[in-house]
Amino acid sequence: MKITRTELKELVKEVMLEGRIVSLEMPKDNSSQRKIMSILTKLKVPKDGTSSKEGYNIVKKKGKQVIEIPTKHVDDVIEQMIKMNVSVRSI
Repeated sequence: MKITRTELKELVKEVMLEGRIVSLEMPKDNSSQRKIMSILTKLKVPKDGTSSKEGYNIVKKKGKQVIEIPTKHVDDVIEQMIKMNVSVRSI
């Protein structure tokens, strides 16, 4: 399922109202996963520990691999995903 730019921006607005973390389902193909990790590195989003909510985490939820990104980084990450043509689903 592909998400349009408008849908992603609406998702960001909804999430910012709800809380501090956005959960996105990781794509199954390795090239898209590498692109997402390179985006996080490029934007200097820190790897999160268990107690802090300042960085990203990759976790399993309902049998799916999910990346959790703090809302303060989501807008930039999603813009880069659009530029690099990476498709994700929100959880």
